[in-house]
Amino acid sequence: MLKLLSKPATTAPMPTSMLAETSPTYAALEAKIAALVVEETALRAEDRELAVQIFKLGGGHPLKSREHQSNVVAELGALAPPVTSPDMTRRRAIHQRLEVIEESIHLARAALSDERIRASAVICERVAGDHAALVTGICQALIELHRAAAKYVKFADNLNADRIAWSGLGASFLVLDPKDHPVGFPNQNNPISRYLREAVRLGHFPLADVPEELRYA
Repeated sequence: MLKLLSKPATTAPMPTSMLAETSPTYAALEAKIAALVVEETALRAEDRELAVQIFKLGGGHPLKSREHQSNVVAELGALAPPVTSPDMTRRRAIHQRLEVIEESIHLARAALSDERIRASAVICERVAGDHAALVTGICQALIELHRAAAKYVKFADNLNADRIAWSGLGASFLVLDPKDHPVGFPNQNNPISRYLREAVRLGHFPLADVPEELRYA
């Protein structure tokens, strides 16, 4: 059983997140909340154990006083089984500590949420260049994918124009979304054109680099 208001055992260190690395305040709040949760769990387990003991010694009435329990034991004398009276002082101390912990966790989580926003802004500024480079790479790859698909569409059109029965080849038009037209057709509102337009709108990719057929809205 835990000692009165004893501190919980030290837990293993938590993995460091980008937020914790960026903000010492965030790291401290995160660690404090974790420690409080561990202590809260241990105290609630101890309180449940004490409650069971009190219930048993009180003859099924958890609110029976220690004096009542002592009177029962005295009445039975040597016939009474050896019992250990639960520490009501300890249980009251647990409840008081739990109230402090619950409010502390609530306030710490609110502060953690605010600090997450502040630290996130710092991180976003730091990684903005990497983000832009990645989006640019995706846009360039999508344009190349469109061009490759457009060559396939042209290939199919030529076969169809000559009335060639080419189904045996196994038509392989690129379809990214069943609700959209296959990729490679001109002037179609497909997922590639939508992604590129959004990248342009957000300032991640220059409109001049988007092929005309993919600017269709």
